[in-house]
Amino acid sequence: MSQNPQQLLQKYFARQCSRAELEELLDYLQAHPEAKEYEEVIQQIWQELRGTQPLSSQQSEALYQQISARLPLRRTVLTWKIAASVAGILISSVLVYYFWANSTVIQTAGFGETRTIVLPDQSTVVLNGNSSVRYNRQWQADSPRKIWLEGEAYFSVQHLANDQSFTVFTDNLTVEVLGTEFNVQSRRGTTQVTLDVGKVKLNALGDSPGEIADVILQPGDQAILTKDLSFSLTKVATAPVTAWRNNELVFNETPLEIVAQTIEDLYGIPVIIQSDSIRQLKLTGTLPNNDIDTLLALLSEIFGIQARDEGGQIQLRE
Repeated sequence: MSQNPQQLLQKYFARQCSRAELEELLDYLQAHPEAKEYEEVIQQIWQELRGTQPLSSQQSEALYQQISARLPLRRTVLTWKIAASVAGILISSVLVYYFWANSTVIQTAGFGETRTIVLPDQSTVVLNGNSSVRYNRQWQADSPRKIWLEGEAYFSVQHLANDQSFTVFTDNLTVEVLGTEFNVQSRRGTTQVTLDVGKVKLNALGDSPGEIADVILQPGDQAILTKDLSFSLTKVATAPVTAWRNNELVFNETPLEIVAQTIEDLYGIPVIIQSDSIRQLKLTGTLPNNDIDTLLALLSEIFGIQARDEGGQIQLRE
């Protein structure tokens, strides 16, 4: 750690942390055995690292007051002390390795690419384009395995002898498993879970409907929870859903407007549809997941339209 944790936390509440320092502080707080006491700080730092609006000075002070009021006055391996305006942290140098081993790892896949990640338990995650996961660098044998997802990923989870649980967190849903293979897509406020092998349990988060709790999926089930709290459970063919792992996007009577949203999500380029007649066209076929030029050429050929990248925007016009 390049700086004392006390200094980093003080700089954070004073709104003076650089991005590298934010990452360092997030790693530290996630690793601390009492990190739950600082959950609001952890979540806020995570949001700021994703590029959302940081706290104002007034919001930062209010957040500090909220967490400091709840901190327990007890001694542990590390002692947390509250100063007059910021939280101070005392840490022994002999625990440096402990913090490194339990620090947070953030893995990402860029626009138009896929990436395979091996987790601490040897489970694997394949990230789709414009997606990321975060998790602790090491997982303890007596603790649940937890991972947070932004975007889309395919999970192949190892079943362990002690039935250690494995939970995927999205913005509005948790997916809990023991050992299975499944796809999770979390974009635009909607989470879609498609089960390939095994069994998973779903629980809604936040203000989502209470009935979406302990929903059990069987192979071939697809559950969708939208940002307006609409929930559906259907049977699907899983191969088209997970074809992106082979750099393919499979569509079946899909409105071009939805295809455009998929392109935006994966390639990070805004898609402008110039007319309602184009917007209502439906696509049945396969497009590449890793080659935007070929994708646009195929759209032009299939529909007889112009599909071009013009100045950082994809234009679809007659």
